[in-house]
Amino acid sequence: MTLKAQIQSELRELQALAQQTPSAALGDGSWLLLAIRESFDGYTDDTHIHSLRTQHPGQTDVHDLAQARISDATKRATIAGGLSAGAYASVVMATLASGGLAGITLPAAAAAFAADLYYVTRVQLRLAWDLSVIYDTPLNIQDDTDLRALTRVAFGVELDQEAHHATKGLAPLASRLGTRATTSIVRLASRPALQTVGRTLALRSLAKFAIPAIGVPLCAGINYLTTRSIGYAARDIFRGQDRARRLACTLRSAPNQQLLSRTVLLILRADGRLRAAESALVDDLIQGWPDAGLVTLDAQRDLATSTSQLYTQLADASPDVQALVFESAVHAALLDGELHSDESKVLGELAKVCGQVWNAERAAQIQAAHR
Repeated sequence: MTLKAQIQSELRELQALAQQTPSAALGDGSWLLLAIRESFDGYTDDTHIHSLRTQHPGQTDVHDLAQARISDATKRATIAGGLSAGAYASVVMATLASGGLAGITLPAAAAAFAADLYYVTRVQLRLAWDLSVIYDTPLNIQDDTDLRALTRVAFGVELDQEAHHATKGLAPLASRLGTRATTSIVRLASRPALQTVGRTLALRSLAKFAIPAIGVPLCAGINYLTTRSIGYAARDIFRGQDRARRLACTLRSAPNQQLLSRTVLLILRADGRLRAAESALVDDLIQGWPDAGLVTLDAQRDLATSTSQLYTQLADASPDVQALVFESAVHAALLDGELHSDESKVLGELAKVCGQVWNAERAAQIQAAHR
């Protein structure tokens, strides 16, 4: 079966699901609950890093594998967009040609729209989950926190609003689904933010079908751009978390942990903000070794006024320790794949103290290697 034929078959299945979805669910955003259930029912049990490599033979490097997965998802979303828009346009045009009397075709047009919505949602959810597995940071969809994180990554939105009461109608609906993830999904769905996301996604998708005459290239193009963008964003997030975990392991096993961790923290605070991977590393430093007190909250507050003391300690350290500290600082600066100007400035100061070479050429080489 060709890829196009496979996607056509999947869209037909989703059209059946769409026809069972109350029209009000598309309006209030609660359709997203069904989409999450449909996307992961039986999927996470069978799909893992080994099966992903089977799907993409010849890809052994983890970054190449991630790229292959993003390309595959983007291709599928693009083809589905063209097929769905074509079906929608043909139905609408047939209705208009008959003077609007063939009203029976309108539900079919709505089903084509909803099927595309479900399909792209499935592709993006699964893509985000697959990338978390590829970078060895698998998210457990049965866990409320992980499910929220996955949904946030898959759609590029924040889901940090807390619910004050359960959303009406969602719990009974979920109870009929009969999946192991029902409890987590209901907890997630009880947050108004999820329905807001569902409404936003539905409206965004509807805009692709607004003008049937240009719907095919528009729908295919938007599906391509959004899926690729989400894939790259998810890749960067999970790759950064993987780097943070590896760096934390290095700090755990290295000598002079206090010196190492305080230098790393200095780098993380250089540009005045913590990105996702940097926050993960700080959490690990604070919570991972509470007894050792590697990076206490007091240490974070005092670091701004004790930088000179830190530099004095580094200057007195052995060359091996200085080299290790500087290398760890470079890795910390590049957790998110980008070397920001404030971070580069601090690295320059550290290089002088530690007797290391740091210039624009080396900075460019190291940054290129981390992308």
